[in-house]
Order: sequence, then structure tokens, then C-alpha cells
Amino acid sequence: MKPPLTVARSVLLLAALAALGCPPSVGPDDDDATGDDDATDDDDAAPGEPRPGYCALDEEIARVAVLGYGGGPASLTGRVYDRRSPLVGAPELSNARCDFHRHDLGACVRCDEGQVCSISGECVDAPRPITEMTLRATVNGVEQVVEANEEGFAYLQLDDADAEVAITVGWPGGEATFGPRTRPGADIRPAVVVEGDYDAPGALTATWTDGGADAFVRTRIPINHHVGGPTFTRCTAPEAEGTFTADAPMVDPLAVVTGLEFQGLHYEHAVAVDVAGGCVQFTMGTQIQASPF
Repeated sequence: MKPPLTVARSVLLLAALAALGCPPSVGPDDDDATGDDDATDDDDAAPGEPRPGYCALDEEIARVAVLGYGGGPASLTGRVYDRRSPLVGAPELSNARCDFHRHDLGACVRCDEGQVCSISGECVDAPRPITEMTLRATVNGVEQVVEANEEGFAYLQLDDADAEVAITVGWPGGEATFGPRTRPGADIRPAVVVEGDYDAPGALTATWTDGGADAFVRTRIPINHHVGGPTFTRCTAPEAEGTFTADAPMVDPLAVVTGLEFQGLHYEHAVAVDVAGGCVQFTMGTQIQASPF
């Protein structure tokens, strides 16, 4: 049995990428991500009006996140794309709180540079990050402005991990706002268990206590990195529900080659904003190291 990736290893990887000038993508087809049918039930929200919960994954064009690990420092990141991701469509399997998405990258024989193999098996232009993007963050009452770099990525380290933050993301033709909020800080005592083992996990269940923040708990379980690609299971639930379960057929296909690579849980406020061309996802929370192994 081989151990899953730890949060510490993930932080080191992020630091290495940043040092190389290659900030991790926060695009609409990545995690830190995104749900799909985790979209909220507030169908009455007007365009541009924030609503609690998550964008439909195939509608998401932007993600803005305040994220910390455990009790450590937090950072603000953001990226906006010029179109929705063609890599994700309707889930193959669903239950009340989880969705399994399968994508066969081998469906396209070869795609030209700048193209990707879409969920329908066709080579299409990849979404491009919008470099004319600005994040305006009011942190504990003090406004800071961050311009996107040449890769469309904006980053701000927060000196106060528990800061109250309000954010406006703007780009040509669009704008969305979030907050002010602080990260939910309760100890929700999470636990994650599976029916089987690392190589044949079966159903996966996460439980936690309600910390009273009216937040959400989320996970995205990718397929083993030896296979790669946008095949994954994503689960989200309101904090007050205290649990979700990904059924065995949603988990076992991910545990290939060297087993299941569970990435922990996110305890976060989540707000979706519908804009022209798609949906902007805001999240503000903590990644919690929790493993079923």
C-alpha cells in the first residue's frame, strides 16, 4: 500500500511551480475547482447577483479563492478564462451529493497546438486566460489591487490568515464581487473512511461536525496521476448536513495503477455569480488533511 499525497507535499509542489514561474492553474477544468451539479438551488438569483454554493462545472469561466492549509497562512488567487471548459460535461454517475465525471483523452487521435480533446471527442480550442484581469481585495478595510500576470494569474499573500476580505474581479466586459467574509475557522473534526483499501476502496464517506459557519465541505478525487486527465469524482455538502458518500462505482475507477489519490477536504464559504458567458466561482476556506488510509 502506497501513501496518498500529503498536504505538505502539495504545498512544496506549489512553491516549486511558483519558483519556476509556473503558477498552478485555477482554470475551470481544475479543482480548487468546481462542482457541477453542486450548483445551488437558488434559481431566482439575477445575473450578477451572488448566490451561496457552486457554479455548474460546465458553466464556470473563473475561479477566485482565498485558501489556507490547516491553521497556516492564506493566499488569494484568481484566473478568468475566455470561455467555458470543453473538458467537462454532464456527470456519468450522480447521487445526492457526489458526481463522477469520466473523460477519455484518447478519444482524439491528435490535436493541434492550442487545442484540447473535448468531452465529445473532438479537438477544440482550449480556453485562454484573460490577462486584462484585476483583483481588488479589501483586506481588513485596506484595499489592495492585483493585476494578472502574462498567464492571466493573480496572486496575493495575506498576512492575516483570519482577515475579513471583500473581492471584486474585473475583466473586459465582466465583473463579479464577493464578501466581505472571513474563512470559517471551526474545528469540524473531519473523518474519511472507505469500505476497502487503497487499491480497491469501494464507497468513500466523509463526516464532520457542524461548526455553525453556514459554509460548505467539498472534495475532488482525481484519477491516479499515472493516468491523468479530467476524470474525477466531486462531492459537496452544506456544513450542517455533516456527511457525504461517494458510491463505489464513483471511486473504484479512480484507484488505478498505484491506487487512490485522495486529496483531503475543503471547508469553505462558496459563492457563485452568473455573468455573461458563464459563472464566476468564489471560495474562501481551508484545505484539511484528511485521509481514509
